[in-house]
Amino acid sequence: MQLNELSYSKTFRALFQKDSAARAASSIILISSLYLLRYNDFQMFHIAVEIFSAVVSFGIFMFSMNSYSISSNDYFKFIGVGYLFVGMLDIFHVFSYESMQIFPNASQDMVSRFWLAARTFEVATVLLSNLFLTGKIRRPRYPLIHFLFLFFFVIVFAEAVYLNLLPSSWDSGQTRFKLFSEYIITLGFTAGVVMCYRSRHLMDRELFYYMMISLALKVVYEVCIFKFINNRDMMFAVGHIVKVISFLFMYRGILVTGIKRPYDKLVNNLDEEESFRRNMEEAIHLSDKCYDILINRSGDGIIIHTRDTIIFANDTAAKTIGVGAAADIIGKKIWDVVHYECSEQIMDRFMKVREEKTSLPFMNVKLISPEGLSIEGEQCCNYIMYRGQPAILTILRGFSYQEKINLLKKDIAASEKKLEKSNEYNMLLTEFFTNISHELKTPLNIILGSIQLLELPCSDKLSYEYEEKHSRYLKIMKQNSYRLIRLINNLIDISKYDTNYLKLDRRNCDMVSIVEDIVLSVVDSFRSKGVNVIFDTDTEEKIMAVDEDKIERIILNLLSNAVKFTNDGGQIFVNFEDHEDFVRIMFKDTGIGIPEDKLDIIFDRFGQVDRSMTRNREGSGIGLSLVKAIVQMHGGTVSVKSTVGVGSEFTVELPAVLAEEEYNTEAIAITCDSNMDKIDIEFSDIYSVD
Repeated sequence: MQLNELSYSKTFRALFQKDSAARAASSIILISSLYLLRYNDFQMFHIAVEIFSAVVSFGIFMFSMNSYSISSNDYFKFIGVGYLFVGMLDIFHVFSYESMQIFPNASQDMVSRFWLAARTFEVATVLLSNLFLTGKIRRPRYPLIHFLFLFFFVIVFAEAVYLNLLPSSWDSGQTRFKLFSEYIITLGFTAGVVMCYRSRHLMDRELFYYMMISLALKVVYEVCIFKFINNRDMMFAVGHIVKVISFLFMYRGILVTGIKRPYDKLVNNLDEEESFRRNMEEAIHLSDKCYDILINRSGDGIIIHTRDTIIFANDTAAKTIGVGAAADIIGKKIWDVVHYECSEQIMDRFMKVREEKTSLPFMNVKLISPEGLSIEGEQCCNYIMYRGQPAILTILRGFSYQEKINLLKKDIAASEKKLEKSNEYNMLLTEFFTNISHELKTPLNIILGSIQLLELPCSDKLSYEYEEKHSRYLKIMKQNSYRLIRLINNLIDISKYDTNYLKLDRRNCDMVSIVEDIVLSVVDSFRSKGVNVIFDTDTEEKIMAVDEDKIERIILNLLSNAVKFTNDGGQIFVNFEDHEDFVRIMFKDTGIGIPEDKLDIIFDRFGQVDRSMTRNREGSGIGLSLVKAIVQMHGGTVSVKSTVGVGSEFTVELPAVLAEEEYNTEAIAITCDSNMDKIDIEFSDIYSVD
């Protein structure tokens, strides 16, 4: 159970513990007498119930009006005025019996009409009073609403006694009109229960419980009334007794808040400490400058909270708790900053301050920061009136040393995070340079070895064999030269991208033609090694603004990546889809796949699935990172899906836009003249492809 729920439960228990045995006994005697009276004289029982309810209604009116000068509570004032009309209608309800011989046209139908009118006015009072409580209706509207109540009261009286315009309410029993009206009234009281619960934070707790019980009982007696068959059955009697109890609880709530509380306030104001606190509050409200000096610039932390919600805090309190500014804790529950070890003790202190309207001295407490750190110091609390409502002012002091420790812990934690990131980056750089050294050394050793072999002398009888070796070694040298060119080009481009020197030369091109030409240029080479490449498109032409050279780099890199990890007999599918606003190019292979825990790193700089020096597939780990950078420069996205042993699918999406003007870009450091050279460079890591 949460702390605020515990607080409410304690208030609820205290509510009934305060009732004396004499009051409880008198209530039981009253209810028992009414119930016994039902058996001796039913009409007298009904008259007694209605007269008692009317007297309580008039009492509510008198108490709420006479205490208004002290409490200045618009909520009680409106309830009092509303129940004045309810009480008068209950009196007319009794007077309309034929046996009373007061109204010349008295009948059972008139009795029912006054009953419905009284309950309707009561529902209106309950619902509208809640609007005054929440501030949705302001005080200047009082005269208009009172006039409307009086106007409708006159209309209702005239209709019940003289006009009889509404359908009959009684005809040898309850009519459909009366039953329908009772249903509406019951729903109205139910809505009143809901509204009262939602507004509980605006009400005194004792008043809240009294009003909730009273409104709930009103729902019960309405259910009893529209369930009874005749005036003498059990449901009718139980409903009227429940009505009496409901009025007693409402009367008790108004009495406690409208009479007892103002009286306690007057008595407490005679105390010297209360007088000093009141003068201090008045000084705070009268002078913003004084308010700033006493509160915001105070060396102690100051928090004001009502209903367990923080409504004010100065900057010192915010720093003490470990948040950036006072606004960061205003609106939170006071229990959010109290350490759980002393929460029960502090809750008891707050309960005592509220109930006795007193002040408590400093005591050692623990607070808790947003990071969960414990903060030790001292706290005292005082009962005050803050902006017209009761509140508790809490002063915090002695937290400065602990606050420095907390700040030091924060700095240490931040430094540890930076150090961890720095170590990760250094490790990444170390792996990169180790990998680059391997990538540069391998082709250089192969080229050097091939040159040495070509320099060996040979006889005429070995000339044919020598020529064959000569041709093969030249191919090896050329392929490894391409590897070096590819590595250097990637390093240059990724460095340009990091320094914002890599630019796009957008031109309006046929995107379908670009993709198709590149795919078809590698089909024969892949097929000769048992890898089949299939291209498919749903459109014949798609003109859009792209950098053709860099788009070729993307396609060749993804094809190289696909064939590198596809075994003999595998297939590579390249699909082009036109979605009007963007195009989607998918590269799907039937290769070895990528483990799920590695999918997040393959687009990272130097990220590789296999980082060992003995891996079967060569590469620096720059290619896919460069693909992602170029795609993003075009405003697109690249993603991957893969299943180990099934294959991988890379998807590139590019926005379909047209260029209004063309931009020039710097030439790359090492260029090539033909499209085949580009293919040879991108596929230089694949030794199995001729």
